[in-house]
Amino acid sequence: MHTHRPFNFDDRQITVAARGIYADNSGETDPALSMLLSDRWEVGGGEFGALLNVSYSESNYRDENIWVGAANPHYASDYTPFGGAWERGLDDGLPYAAGSTLVDSNGEATEYVLMRDAMGFTDFTGKRKRPAANISLQWAPNENSEYLMEGFYNGYRDESFNSLVFMFVNSDNHFSEPQLFPGTNIVKRKYINDANMFTSGDGATGKTDSYVFTVGGKWDLSEKLSLESEVVYQESTFERSFFAMQTTSTRDRLIVDFNAGDGLPLAEYLDDPATDIDEGDLTRPEDWAMSSVFDNGGQDKGDAFSWNLDGDWDVDLGLLETLSSGVRHDIRNAAARSWDQSANTCVDTSQPDEICRLENFDGLVNINPDGFFNDEAQVPQHWLAADGHWLLNNESTVRDLYSLEQLESSWLGDETFDITETTTAAYLQADYSFDLGIGVIDGQIGERATQYESELTFGTETGSSSSTTVLPSFLACCSFTGDLMTRFFRVKRLVAQPLAN
Repeated sequence: MHTHRPFNFDDRQITVAARGIYADNSGETDPALSMLLSDRWEVGGGEFGALLNVSYSESNYRDENIWVGAANPHYASDYTPFGGAWERGLDDGLPYAAGSTLVDSNGEATEYVLMRDAMGFTDFTGKRKRPAANISLQWAPNENSEYLMEGFYNGYRDESFNSLVFMFVNSDNHFSEPQLFPGTNIVKRKYINDANMFTSGDGATGKTDSYVFTVGGKWDLSEKLSLESEVVYQESTFERSFFAMQTTSTRDRLIVDFNAGDGLPLAEYLDDPATDIDEGDLTRPEDWAMSSVFDNGGQDKGDAFSWNLDGDWDVDLGLLETLSSGVRHDIRNAAARSWDQSANTCVDTSQPDEICRLENFDGLVNINPDGFFNDEAQVPQHWLAADGHWLLNNESTVRDLYSLEQLESSWLGDETFDITETTTAAYLQADYSFDLGIGVIDGQIGERATQYESELTFGTETGSSSSTTVLPSFLACCSFTGDLMTRFFRVKRLVAQPLAN
């Protein structure tokens, strides 16, 4: 990637851009703004240039999903989980023809049906911001030298809220006989008594700040010899946090259909006319209980220092046209820190039955927005979940309620990964060319020597490694005509393995 520099423009350059981007899923119009200012001046017989480039964008998003769980075998007689051994992970799954059997725990071939274990929805919303800026200064005191100083900043901010519904649909307690897809043993529709469910309100943040600083220069020492050098320092920090609370409820009756038409499911909680409340309403705080919470996050940080020096010498020695050589030295550091804690029960010991109730915390309850799944699926359009933004802003309150550890703002958690890598490389290569009569052959030949060292800490384990490698390279091109050529090359490369390996 090559960014603009002031000497890329012949004179003053001013560019301003502004866009509004509308997304129908979020219903928001988001800004995307940028500005570039650049100019160059004659200074003391040379030239000086300055460039400033800034940008900012926002993105509101909303993603909605409906999903179903795994299909497992259940006894066809009473819909309880199948007790025999059956092979999991088959490419085509278990047989699904009507009347299919498996060997049960008594060694008898027994008819089974395939029944989903869960169904759920997610309504995922959030806002993402991306600020960025760079400044570039160039100075050419004469026609034989040029100096550069640059700085870059890239930022990332994201806060999201995932409102999730999880329905347990593998119960064998039915108020009406389940229905199968015709000609199969796959359950299509179920009628469930005392249907258990939970919602989860998940708040998450992500924050990145990345900086790059560069100082460099290039010099034409003579008509045939030129040098170029650069020092680069870069640093990037990513911080993340996640806080979630589940809320549980049991409903009187539930109807689910895994394909009610056009591949879309149906889920409907039925009202009990014998009560004063509507059991099909999933938005009443008093019908839900505060349940498990999950609190985790961490920081990933890296920095690098690099220096390189490269030179080109036009030698014109027979076959040899140019000699090029250079050195590069890199020091890279990466570190990861994290925390992870959870609790199953609100355990305030003073008055747990009174305090641990959703309605006691102003702002904790969230009802998802209108228009879920574009109103196309026959599923609840509104449900209650803990507000993920509220959880992120009230972490200390929730940690006290669940007897979790209070984390100071500067606490980064356990050291999980830390590495320092040092690489030094030097190369020498030559450009050559000669005429065979039937065509011109030109190319490059050279070698690069690389020394690598690393020091690693992973959890409680430590380690180190080092290596020295020589990497030859050869390239030859033969041009027979302006339209016909052949090329041959042979190289040896040093490739770093991904950290996952």
